[in-house]
Amino acid sequence: RRATGRSGGTEGGLTTGELLRVRGRRAVLGRVRLCHTRARSAGTAFGGSVNGIALETPYLDTDADQLSFSLDHPVREALAVRDLTVGGLDVQLRLLGASHQVCAGPVLETVACLPGAGGGLPGTAAHDVEGWHYSFGARVEEYPAGRFRAEVARLRELADAHPRALYGVFPGSADAVTALVVERGGAGPVWRTWHTYPGSRRIVATRTRLEAR
Repeated sequence: RRATGRSGGTEGGLTTGELLRVRGRRAVLGRVRLCHTRARSAGTAFGGSVNGIALETPYLDTDADQLSFSLDHPVREALAVRDLTVGGLDVQLRLLGASHQVCAGPVLETVACLPGAGGGLPGTAAHDVEGWHYSFGARVEEYPAGRFRAEVARLRELADAHPRALYGVFPGSADAVTALVVERGGAGPVWRTWHTYPGSRRIVATRTRLEAR
């Protein structure tokens, strides 16, 4: 997502009182790490939320059609990161200016605006990776204005209440959101993500399951 002439967030450090330490280029809030770019924080806590970040970085994908899917793209610079253990497996949620990455066991899932890559997500994808079965699904929905705002508010509330979540609100609109949640699902983790686009009132939802074979 890319926005011009927009600003967001608040000045200073985290406002929730749960800032544990600042070391070098990274702030740590519990298990949520706010990354710094160009000598400034990438964002601050959104409305006192532990899971939500009010980002100061313009977004790099302007609509759903610009998102691409990859399982072999290298790790990209993140605006915020959350490290979790789900059913004994290390999982890292990575919030990007260009959308998201999830690292889970041998899998590195990227859904983002990637330089040189054609846009458009697959409806489904499945792969076997190092003893795991990976399955991915994506859908895009367009909403009337009022329903779009209500749906984005619902997603923010869901992510706020979820014990394993991370979401970012981009400058210029509280309805420009990327959110990720992960939970245990039988033989492995299941994660869901949402990418919301106020300009077109479209929401991209993805769901991924990783199962031990």
